Amino acid sequence: MISFQICGQGGITKRIPKMYDLMVKIFTDADQGRQFKITPREFNYRYSQINRNIQVFSDPDHPYLEFRKQIDSMPEMQNLRKVLPNSIKEAVFTGLFRIQSSLNHSCANNVEIISGTANEAPGIHVISKRPITEGEELLTSYVDTSLNRQQRRGFLYQAYHFWCECPRCLFEGDDSDTCTECRKEAEEEKGFPACGRCHKAWYCSKACQKEAWKKGHKNICIY
Repeated sequence: MISFQICGQGGITKRIPKMYDLMVKIFTDADQGRQFKITPREFNYRYSQINRNIQVFSDPDHPYLEFRKQIDSMPEMQNLRKVLPNSIKEAVFTGLFRIQSSLNHSCANNVEIISGTANEAPGIHVISKRPITEGEELLTSYVDTSLNRQQRRGFLYQAYHFWCECPRCLFEGDDSDTCTECRKEAEEEKGFPACGRCHKAWYCSKACQKEAWKKGHKNICIY
């Protein structure tokens, strides 16, 4: 969220002017057919785009941990073990990855990004959360999926400028005051009863609950 905080304080160009000047120079000195006018607004926008796609990851196989395993297995190294730390600060990196940056969002994501190794170097893995059929789009999550619908959608709109309409956002509700299916408002203060399984949708009648279940609530009720 660094990019949004900087933008709100006068723009990125005022915080990192040397980078802005460098970009202006690069695109001004380019060949005639490749020149592009970099305005402060354009720079702020492009910087924010890149920032949203930066992935933080760690090294799961830190060299020190491997070294410590070897030392611990050698009785003659007992004195050395006494002065060596038992743990070490995690090595954290950031990077841009083509596949990860191309994934769209869903609160009912079918893949997730985890730290791993690639070609014996720290990197990321895109792993499936469930069986994926051929031709099905891979979807990750841009937000903490443990948040409720209102919190998720609010964060996504503020950060990415779209209202999420994924299956979870379509079939979960915000509160008991409104029927999640037909949008009828409750007349009583206690509101409508919630789904007995996920407690994230509220219905004014059994008919609305059954209709929502058939339409797709059954597919996201596990969340």
